Amino acid sequence: EMAAQWKRILEAKGPDAMGMFSSGHPTVRQFGGLGAMVDSPQVRVSIRPAATFEVVGLHRERARRFAETVLANLRNEKLVDTDVQLNAFLEVHQAPREHVGLGLGTQLGLSIAAAVCAALGFTRPSAIELASLAGRGARSGIGTHGFEQGGLLVEAGKLDADTISPLIARMDLPAAWRFLLMIPKAGSGLAGGDEHPRLRLAEGPQSDALQHPQHKVLVLQPEQRDGRPHQARVFGP
Repeated sequence: EMAAQWKRILEAKGPDAMGMFSSGHPTVRQFGGLGAMVDSPQVRVSIRPAATFEVVGLHRERARRFAETVLANLRNEKLVDTDVQLNAFLEVHQAPREHVGLGLGTQLGLSIAAAVCAALGFTRPSAIELASLAGRGARSGIGTHGFEQGGLLVEAGKLDADTISPLIARMDLPAAWRFLLMIPKAGSGLAGGDEHPRLRLAEGPQSDALQHPQHKVLVLQPEQRDGRPHQARVFGP
């Protein structure tokens, strides 16, 4: 039962994914890649008690579907009784456009999963648990890991047995770094059922670098304030 006085506000930074390491090779890790969590645009969600379940704000129908998915998965995993209802007012105050490469689906899904869990009295689950409840993380894990940690992230890629692609390296973003996001004024990329045929087209021969199951990522850190030269960090085995 939800106490009348509480309200939860959740904010999530947006991931800027920089590409996949591999696709179309079932014997090695799939997808994987490098990404960074940027301060803006971001997702901002709030939830508070209500007589019935209501969703307002941006991406309202998608937000509703996420909330319903989370509640259904909580019931399926017997974490709540089957007759438990979500009597809450859920609002999406801030969010970027869909399908323009800013990871809205994962950030919105995990934010709503966290909100629903808070409304039902759960201690906040981990990002990986939230992704499972919301049905996210089937391919890239950057958004899931970034939801919890932020920074510059490198994920290994996913094997069939993995719940989510494991994080293999992370570093704080230096304050001097800047990102330029160029977003088309109209249109959006492929997603869901429209995206799957294009992914299958990628299952042809690729370069030896992409077929290798492990990768190294070289990141040059900006020059230090005292004039010391750039430092290089290598991520990966």
